[in-house]
Amino acid sequence: DAETLKCWGLSNYAVVPPAIDTARLEQSSLPLADEMTLLMASAPWAENQFDLKGVDALLDAAVQLPKLRLILLWRGLLLKELLQRVERRGIRDRVEIVPERADVNAYLMRAHATVLTAKRGDIVKSYPHSLLESLVAGKPVILSDALPMADYVRQHGCGVVVGEVSERTLFQAIEDLRMRYDAFAQRTRAIDARMFSQKAMIESYREIYRLKRGTTSCGQC
Repeated sequence: DAETLKCWGLSNYAVVPPAIDTARLEQSSLPLADEMTLLMASAPWAENQFDLKGVDALLDAAVQLPKLRLILLWRGLLLKELLQRVERRGIRDRVEIVPERADVNAYLMRAHATVLTAKRGDIVKSYPHSLLESLVAGKPVILSDALPMADYVRQHGCGVVVGEVSERTLFQAIEDLRMRYDAFAQRTRAIDARMFSQKAMIESYREIYRLKRGTTSCGQC
């Protein structure tokens, strides 16, 4: 949007980045050996979102990937339904479910990457906190094209974007991440985490008011 305004010759705009509490996160690396561990930290709040958020597709992909482990930060929502899905697929030994509030940083240190998909962009934040936390921690992401954040991930090469949410596309994305993991991780660790800090967001809002003052004449006061 900012580039479009610039092309139109407009300059009185400011870009406000998404922000999270970066102080509680630390960058860490986890070498990829035989197994890969993915973190998912966005639980459905309605049963149809097992499909819409790609949870069923991710579990189906895990069935086809015996070297894949999942950590699901679930926060107690639809826990019974999740357990039934995991048990039915026979992957309980590779899925760690955390139903209570947890230290996200501690779990990111145990994961190679974070995954969050959605078939529609209106059921998750444009820049989901779990994905921002992952980037700040130096861990690549897998996300779907329906999320506006997908553009940022493509531009910085810090993860894999899937065009649709399905078992097939998630399987391919996980394999792509695994095959090129070192490159993805290196680019992710190169991101300046300060751009997602609350301080950066506040400064961006200040810039808006500076622009506002600069375009207001005394006759308009």
